[in-house]
Amino acid sequence: MHDVGNLAPKVTEVVEAALKARKNPSRPIPRVLFIGDSITGGYWAQVQKNLDGKAFVAKNPGNGEHSGTGARMVDQWVDLKQYLLNGQEYLELINGVKQTLADIPRYCPDFADRSPELAGLVWFQGIADAGSPAFSAAYAKNLTGLIQDLRKEWNTPALPVVIAALGQYGEKMQPLLRKVHDAQMALPPAIPHTAAVDTIPYFLPKEQSPGGREWDYHNNAESFLLIGEATGKEMLRLMK
Repeated sequence: MHDVGNLAPKVTEVVEAALKARKNPSRPIPRVLFIGDSITGGYWAQVQKNLDGKAFVAKNPGNGEHSGTGARMVDQWVDLKQYLLNGQEYLELINGVKQTLADIPRYCPDFADRSPELAGLVWFQGIADAGSPAFSAAYAKNLTGLIQDLRKEWNTPALPVVIAALGQYGEKMQPLLRKVHDAQMALPPAIPHTAAVDTIPYFLPKEQSPGGREWDYHNNAESFLLIGEATGKEMLRLMK
């Protein structure tokens, strides 16, 4: 077992200095990839917390074990498409929708003779932001920008957007999750053609959930059916 003490403060200091020394800062925030073995695994999570809001921190999968493994795997670990490309998820969303709409016969053969229309968007996300004090605090601003950018990218300035506000732990959700939930519920008045659905009422007790799993909404299918029905009704209302 390795015991090298608490390396997180010094590693954080080194990373911050390296980020500050760059001539071309990344936007929106830089990405940092840790490559290493079990020693890295002992401190990288704390460094991730220390750099909250300053950088996106990731670690290579598994355990590097020794320098030979690192030399053999380094090209895979620093694959820009997997780790270090800012905005990767956004580009995948944009391109995925465009590609699907442009090739309906491939993705929906039964509708091959029809012209597709992007009629609405349901947004049911926010867990990752709820794990970060910086991102949860900026959630309303970031989601507003996302909706505006998506409407512009898809050339749908009045695209109806329904936000399913996170509620997978009911009224007992932790503070950062509550902050994201409250931001989602408060957002619609600020952006035209949007609505929010509170999913807290659809969080069912563990005793009513098959298996009673400690997971989002206890993995209860009824919860997700109710959420789907509620968001669908709000989407129909916006579309009218």
